[in-house]
Amino acid sequence: MLNSSNQLRFCIVLVGLFLSIATSSISQSYDLALVLEETNPGTYAIGDQVSHTITICNQGNFSASTIEVIDHIPAGMSLSQADINGWTGPSSGPVTNTISAIPAGVCTTLDILLIIGPSVVSASMVNHAEISQDNGNDIDSSPDNILGNDAGGAPNSPADNMMFGSGTGSPGDEIASTDEDDHDSEMILIQAPSLSLDKIGDQSGISNPPQVGQVIQYNFTICNTGTDPINNISVSDPLVSITGLPISLAPGACNNTGFTGAYVLTFFDIEAESVTNTASAQGTVFDGESITALSTEITVFGLAEPANPMIETADGDVYVGNAVNGVILTAPNGLCYRLRVENGGILEVEQVTCP
Repeated sequence: MLNSSNQLRFCIVLVGLFLSIATSSISQSYDLALVLEETNPGTYAIGDQVSHTITICNQGNFSASTIEVIDHIPAGMSLSQADINGWTGPSSGPVTNTISAIPAGVCTTLDILLIIGPSVVSASMVNHAEISQDNGNDIDSSPDNILGNDAGGAPNSPADNMMFGSGTGSPGDEIASTDEDDHDSEMILIQAPSLSLDKIGDQSGISNPPQVGQVIQYNFTICNTGTDPINNISVSDPLVSITGLPISLAPGACNNTGFTGAYVLTFFDIEAESVTNTASAQGTVFDGESITALSTEITVFGLAEPANPMIETADGDVYVGNAVNGVILTAPNGLCYRLRVENGGILEVEQVTCP
């Protein structure tokens, strides 16, 4: 049986043993997390430089070292020549950077400066960064350089910027609790000006048969289908006389009353039985850049056919009335010719295929 002195000594040993076990257990907790954010959130344009800040935190209980971070760089962007943060790799990505050590309970940051290339046409892109290598066995993450295999991480979702996920979710999902926290995504908003133009012809003023000088009225609907206000919008058409003053449109707004047009039928339109012309809309965005709508081509088919000509005889003459396209005669050799009389008595003759 232990005396009081030995009991005290034994208790001290037990406490020391428990503390040693507890300390040993705590020392095995290796846990790194990463958050990717825009340094200055906003909307960017072609040619702009976009800075991101990557925060890496050691949530474990002992120092982590040789931590490699990879930024995958979205298509259309590249590492800026002005970047001085130590990233290595092709400018189009992916690029890597290495942190020598992060003590337990400490966070550190890496900045990266990207530039938006001229080929970008979308209104947003997503950048991805993750821990690709480290010197430990992370309790809830698996470092690698593979894009698209990490749980969670959907930008602008509960899983975005999550640092305490279990890593058990599905790639790209929005569940914060199962997010893999050594990977993160950030959406980059791009200024993407765009116009649309719809042109409709009104044939109610065209008779049957159509007559030279009759008018097709046109209405134009212009919509701002982009992300930026567009100013000084005008409409042009090489064949149509346009009326209307320049307008401005906010993103998502449309206008169908600002511009109208009129086209006067010609003899050749009636002969062709159609009218085809192309309109375009032009405007400018905030930085003076010009934006042009995709032209809308309108073809008016099936203008009314001229009525059958009236044929009469008088005093041995043959009278043909309303022969807008002319009169086809067959020559003795079997060839056919169209005779057409213009105003002023000018006679036109052309060989045609016999009907």
